[in-house]
Amino acid sequence: MKNNLHIKHLSDIECVTTSHGCGEKRVLIGKDETDTDIAQIAVTSLKSGECVDEHTHGTMEEMFLVLYGSVEFTSDGKITLCVKDDFIHIESGIPHGLRALEDTTLLTVGCTVEK
Repeated sequence: MKNNLHIKHLSDIECVTTSHGCGEKRVLIGKDETDTDIAQIAVTSLKSGECVDEHTHGTMEEMFLVLYGSVEFTSDGKITLCVKDDFIHIESGIPHGLRALEDTTLLTVGCTVEK
């Protein structure tokens, strides 16, 4: 019988640098581990002052839940303050970036979309 329950403990997952070159993440699940359109779910940690320059994803939507800390999100040139318990959804193709205002942890979700 196939085991359909997969459990990982956050502290057992290796920290890696984000694809944007700042901060660290622990990937809870990647696209190779699921049959869904999820590109990745990760817990991302940023130190105060770390920035992700404004960029776009043509075939991926991103969602963020601020677990603690605070960040400035830039979306299409507009800056918005986001704090603990804020949920952010960025549609594909929309320019976005962020800057940690203090040490911050985010739950990040990327989902592949067809254009």
